[in-house]
Amino acid sequence: MNKDEKIEFINEILKNTKDMLIDNIDKIPENWTGIEIRWLLEQQLKIDTRIASFKKTTKRYKDFMNTCKIENLF
Repeated sequence: MNKDEKIEFINEILKNTKDMLIDNIDKIPENWTGIEIRWLLEQQLKIDTRIASFKKTTKRYKDFMNTCKIENLF
């Protein structure tokens, strides 16, 4: 993917997640703060990534983890 494609892909995932949260805003309890909403966001992103998941024992995943560590991506 080139830079523009990466940006478009990231924007689409985040838009879908944002839309889901906003569509369900009335279901989110009033007493929830940013902490619970972040947990909800985390869970939704985990669900989205399962769609395209690969076994985490593959070389591809190991290469991914290595790159993330080297580039300090998380």
